[in-house]
Amino acid sequence: MQTKYIDVHSHLYFKDFDEDREAVLERMRENGVATLTVGVDLKTSKEALAFDKQHPDISLGVTVGQHPTNTEPFEKDAFEAQVAQNKDRVKAIGECGLDYFRRDAQDEGEKKRQQALFKAQIELAVAFCLPLMLHIRSAQGTIDAYKDAFEILKPYKEKHPELHLHLHFFTAPKEVVEMFLPLGAIFGIPGVVTFAKEVQESVKNIPEDRLMLESDAPYAAPVPHRGKRNEPTFVIDTARKIADLRKEDFETVQRQMLENAKRVFIL
Repeated sequence: MQTKYIDVHSHLYFKDFDEDREAVLERMRENGVATLTVGVDLKTSKEALAFDKQHPDISLGVTVGQHPTNTEPFEKDAFEAQVAQNKDRVKAIGECGLDYFRRDAQDEGEKKRQQALFKAQIELAVAFCLPLMLHIRSAQGTIDAYKDAFEILKPYKEKHPELHLHLHFFTAPKEVVEMFLPLGAIFGIPGVVTFAKEVQESVKNIPEDRLMLESDAPYAAPVPHRGKRNEPTFVIDTARKIADLRKEDFETVQRQMLENAKRVFIL
């Protein structure tokens, strides 16, 4: 398959695809869409690795990590073993980060728990020289999680300038773009950009070498598929919207985002 698009964040091993997974994969092959397969805890990181091994033409590698809302203890040794035993397939640590959107995240104890979990995974990324797949979601109407994540990440980035930061499912306002650009952050643009004005404005202000495509399948399908289960092939609609917003040639934008993904995740 000639890869034309890389969806840098999907969960094709989820049960949402059990009934027609092969049809989804065939549509990806037909359209030249490959993906990174993302774990959200220890169990699903193992499932992501199994899917990756079964579908090497579709999955270009995996991320292993623990989502910030997962309250299980972080099994450092187990995650280290996953990475060490699959060095050629693990392309990033995550998704990890801070999620203050849920009401209980406004509790200071919950914030501290998430921050400790986040730091443990940053240390893992540094130890193995891997990028971070960052899940950052603020309380509604704020950028509080982004501010806290920035303060946590800044000293790591200063000490380890080679550390790549990928902001997964980026839908935040322009001020967050301006905050994270000096850290060398890369912004993963989801299908939400096809209908949400705030992220549309942000996309216009992100340098071309800092943009990537992602579906987060099965979640958040773009227009014209909004309301349906998402799948990686739909990143083509996202790419067209990004090119339109930036008033740039579609093929140029498509090639640039392909090269960005290859560069950051060493694909």
